[in-house]
Parts: sequence; structure tokens; C-alpha cells
Amino acid sequence: MASNPNQNDLIGSYLQRAFASDDRRRNVASAQFAVNHNTQGETPRVFNGTFVPPGEAGYASPNNNEQRTTENKKFSRRNSSTFNRILVLIASAVVIVLYIGNIIRVGELLFEIGKLQDAHQRNVNEQEILRAQINRMSNLDRIQSLAESRVGLITPKQSMQWLELDQTKIQDVEEGMNELHQQRARRK
Repeated sequence: MASNPNQNDLIGSYLQRAFASDDRRRNVASAQFAVNHNTQGETPRVFNGTFVPPGEAGYASPNNNEQRTTENKKFSRRNSSTFNRILVLIASAVVIVLYIGNIIRVGELLFEIGKLQDAHQRNVNEQEILRAQINRMSNLDRIQSLAESRVGLITPKQSMQWLELDQTKIQDVEEGMNELHQQRARRK
């Protein structure tokens, strides 16, 4: 391949501007060398922004079977069977259904827990109300006022006195009771 010297200069100046940093100047120099001294008639290739001159390690030529870099490898697609794809889809669907079912069940349980907590709180409130009513109704002043108004009981104004009973009167009452029991027994 014959190349024009002006074209080589243009390419060289372009490469110098493109690789202005110090670490890239070596690549620019080797690129100029490759452009000016292309003996095999191959076009230089640039991969990932790095120039690899022909004949060096890592240079991939489509015409020969030299070692190719990962950037030059063609994408090879694995053949997977339709059965494997369907199996993966079914497994994914089962996992998704189980996951969604779990989320729904957790939501139902949380709703039920909320209802039970509300019922418990109502029961606790009712219990407190009943305790307050018991305390109010067991008040001695209230009981005394009810006994005086409804039953007619009165509070004694005098203190209690002891009664003395005659033993003869007690024996007379006991004898009378015994006679009554005997008369009832005879009637039966």
C-alpha cells in the first residue's frame, strides 16, 4: 500500500493532538512509526483508545490466526434449549406468586392484629368503667342513705347496751318449743 507523505504527516499531527499527555506520547511515536513503516500492507488498528501497531503482541489481524485480545473477540452466544427457558420462567413465576402470597397474608395478619388490639382496648376501657362503678356503689355514705330511704333503717343515736336474761324465762321458752315440735310430729 503506497501512502502519501502529506497524509502521513496529517495522521501524525492528529495523533499528537489526540494523545497530548505524557503517558500517551510513546503510543503516538509508535503510531507514527507504524504509519510511516507499514511493511505488511495492513492498516493499523486502535482499540479502546490505545494504538497497537501491527506485528506487536495484542495486535489482531483478521487475515491471520494470531492471538486475539478480548476487545476483538466476537460475541459467541450459548445455545440454550427452549425447555430450560420455560423451566426458568415457571420457577420464576412460582417464586413471584409465593412472594406475593406471603405479602398478602402478612397484610391480612396485620389487619387482624389491629382489630384484636382495638377489641382488647375496648375491653380494658369497659373493665375500668366497671371498677369505677363498683367503687362508687360500695361507698358507705351511699349505702347508708339507701338503707335509710328504702328499707327504713335508722342509725342508732345511743350506744349499744347489754341485755340480761333470766334463766327461768329461757327454760320456759325452750319447753314451749319442745311441746310444739312434738305436736307437729304427731300430726304427720
